[in-house]
Amino acid sequence: DSRRSFAGHLQSPLTEEQCKKFFSVISEGTDWKQPQGRRGPLPRKTAWMVKKGCSCVYRYGSVEVAPQEFPPWMIELMKLTMPHCGLASPADWPDSCNLNLYADGGACVGWHSDDERLFQGRYRDIRIVSLSIGVSRTFELRLSWPEEGEKPLMRRLLRSGDLMTME
Repeated sequence: DSRRSFAGHLQSPLTEEQCKKFFSVISEGTDWKQPQGRRGPLPRKTAWMVKKGCSCVYRYGSVEVAPQEFPPWMIELMKLTMPHCGLASPADWPDSCNLNLYADGGACVGWHSDDERLFQGRYRDIRIVSLSIGVSRTFELRLSWPEEGEKPLMRRLLRSGDLMTME
């Protein structure tokens, strides 16, 4: 069924100090790009990080983001968070990560699907893991092809350190 999906929300497995540390390291130590959309700059900066040996470029819409190899802090962050997503073994951890940096909790992107060709999400089940660090923000999920008047299926307030998994 093309309308099938699963989502899980886990309140932060990280301490407040860990969240602050990672936010600082990530925001200051990442080579951020400012993607351009049809109407100008998108409301976020982005970075595409990959496991050593992976060279895949991330494309969505007309945006193309070159890969950067996982820095040591990414491995440390995955050690702390992936077991909470059912991914205890490093062999099962994601081999890539799209990072987004928003100016504040009010900045957002419109509805979109994580169905890029790179992930093959239209052809097989995939898992997207999302970690929110920084200010709290509302996260909504809805069906890809909502019927008229259909409301979001799920609305959650994500606090710093919260994890979401979507399949």
